[in-house]
Amino acid sequence: MSTKIPEWVNTVLKDKDNQEAVSSILEPRIILLKNPRVTQSISAAGDTVPGLQEISKKCPKIFGYKRVVDSLLEVLRWSSGLSAPRDGIVQHQLTCSLLMAGHEELEVWPISLVQAYLEDASEKRMWVDIPQASVLVSNILTAFPGQSDATSVVSDTKSQSSSKEPDSKRRKIAASESPSLRPTSANSGASASYFNEEGMENLELSSSSGAPAEKSPVRPRFRSAPLQQEIARISLEVVKRCIDPSTSSEANQKRL
Repeated sequence: MSTKIPEWVNTVLKDKDNQEAVSSILEPRIILLKNPRVTQSISAAGDTVPGLQEISKKCPKIFGYKRVVDSLLEVLRWSSGLSAPRDGIVQHQLTCSLLMAGHEELEVWPISLVQAYLEDASEKRMWVDIPQASVLVSNILTAFPGQSDATSVVSDTKSQSSSKEPDSKRRKIAASESPSLRPTSANSGASASYFNEEGMENLELSSSSGAPAEKSPVRPRFRSAPLQQEIARISLEVVKRCIDPSTSSEANQKRL
């Protein structure tokens, strides 16, 4: 059985250049991902997952809007409380792919991505090591000294992935692989069905262009001096928090 494109998706695509309107629609949708039941079955979030995928395919820049990015980062900071496979829970896989789709064409990335990376890398490592985050993380790493060369970053990422790559069984989540960002319909018309409920969980995540994630471009995204100064400040905050957890509340206040 197939499902037609939801009306809320059509509204988002119609108002794609209106950041406030689009963000107001997507924020509550993204919050639905913070549901442990979605970890077992994406259908627990209704049409949210396929809807986000459809938007990513047709207008990926939407996932670079600040309020949308902030909501996605909250999903990355969220833990389902369940035992996660080696390659992460489906919410984190999807979120990393959406963030990469939204920032792939941007030359300057927001500091919030660096902060989210540092927080996860220094603590629970819920998403920074998963395959779907490899290109996103490689771009984020260009924020730090010695990682401004895209070639070396890609090389490092591939070597890490080869040593940690989970086998095919570990790639499955709740007996199914993560969803694809590409529609499955052969008909490209506006009224075409794009989501097959039975086959959705057997498709792999991909970038907005349909190419494998490892082929997405990796290049310096944080070149300016002001960005570098802010990165240094955030890095110091994270280090302090690791040494003295009591400083975390102060850091959270600054982030807000």
